[in-house]
Amino acid sequence: MTVVFHHPWFLCLLLPLLLLFIVGLQQRGPAVPVNSLNSLVAVRDVFWHRSRCWFCLVTISAVWLLLGLSQPMLLFRRTAQEAPRPNLLWVLDLSGSMEAADWPAQSPPPQAVTAENVPLSRLQLARQIIADFLDRTPVARSGLVAFAHQAHLICPLQRNTSLLRERLQQLHSADFADGTAIGEAILCAIRALQAEPTDRPRCLVLLSDGADHSQGQKSPGEAARLAAENEVVIYTLGIGGQRGYHPVSDENGEKRWQPVGESLDEAQLRALAESTDGSYFPAAGAEQFLAALENLSRQIEQQVLSRPSWQRQHLRRLCLLLSGVCLVLAMLARVFFPRLES
Repeated sequence: MTVVFHHPWFLCLLLPLLLLFIVGLQQRGPAVPVNSLNSLVAVRDVFWHRSRCWFCLVTISAVWLLLGLSQPMLLFRRTAQEAPRPNLLWVLDLSGSMEAADWPAQSPPPQAVTAENVPLSRLQLARQIIADFLDRTPVARSGLVAFAHQAHLICPLQRNTSLLRERLQQLHSADFADGTAIGEAILCAIRALQAEPTDRPRCLVLLSDGADHSQGQKSPGEAARLAAENEVVIYTLGIGGQRGYHPVSDENGEKRWQPVGESLDEAQLRALAESTDGSYFPAAGAEQFLAALENLSRQIEQQVLSRPSWQRQHLRRLCLLLSGVCLVLAMLARVFFPRLES
């Protein structure tokens, strides 16, 4: 908290005013008649008497007047809570297992699999999550990072989402070397978000169905800590369930479905999100997909950016008001106090 003066030269008059006040108090009062010399014992020349109250109030009124003429202003720092639209980067897993489809536990895949009875693949489900989110939740800029054995910035952060949607539909797991480099993907996303101004919240949404097995420079946990240091919030979506099957071709070229060898590492995805004050959402099937999309949209919209700002409070009117009050009190004291001494 700081007080500044727009016309500080008026404060220079406070020194002669103080000297005038001291001189005025040192002046002796009027002579008091006494009947005998013995009465002089009870008479003392006191420094302060209530008959001088009007003089003190006039001086105080002049001080407030000079302060008002100097136009003081109170500056105090305040943390403003704003809710601007965040910059959001999607981080999509494109490992081979993302081509798998997940059947409910009570209905395993049939022997004869056709296009009509195959559920959405994990990659198709992830595409749908991203597309539906872009339709329902506005953000400042959106971008896309795809990763498998390595991470690649597919679409930089942009206001227009048309390029992101186009490139999202062009992604296939077969175009990437198989692997799940989650740590490298988070680092790639952080670098892309750091290129943007810091006046908006920065978020990344990681969609994956497996655990990190890469030998990158940083583990997923280390990458998440770096994200927290850069004020990047990570949200994770676990794609896929416990009964995932992916298509394989036998020696005769016939397609068959076999269980996915690796299960979803929910503990790791939850830890990554919580280390940056984010959240983990399971999205194994259609019902969980809708719930995850709803929760993710709500939390992204609630991203709040705390920004310190300086607030101003003008004190000129208050000083002039106090000066006028003191002047009125001085006039009343001038009128009534002498009568009390008579």
